[in-house]
Amino acid sequence: MKYRGDIPFLIDQLTICLSSGIEFREAIEIVTSEIQESRLKNELLITTQEIQQGRPREEAFNALASKVKLKEIKQIADLIELSAETGSPLIPGLKALASSLRMELLEEAERGALKAPFILMIPLLLFILPATGLILITPFFKSLMEVLG
Repeated sequence: MKYRGDIPFLIDQLTICLSSGIEFREAIEIVTSEIQESRLKNELLITTQEIQQGRPREEAFNALASKVKLKEIKQIADLIELSAETGSPLIPGLKALASSLRMELLEEAERGALKAPFILMIPLLLFILPATGLILITPFFKSLMEVLG
């Protein structure tokens, strides 16, 4: 999905907002305002409204994760739930999650880059090598025709 690359950035923004003392719901609103119009933005706005209306943020984010069906959002929801259950601070977990997601995206990009040479071999084998072979063999056949004919 095209939003995957933006999620570590959004987590970083959320971390900065929370570190500066902004309340969680307001931090989500700030982060949401930075996202381009998309389904993810709409769902985050709904989640923010649900939290504002009194729904626990763990439940709201679990509902968001089930709607959006992004692994990264599910990880955020799990982290928020774990933080609420254990009373541990959310910020270090968000930082670690953002770093982990960045590494996953980097590895995915590297895997794609490793496939590129094989994909480029297809036009080489289908078009360039036959044309080169034809150019190299043509003089041989021309001289052969002159000798035989």
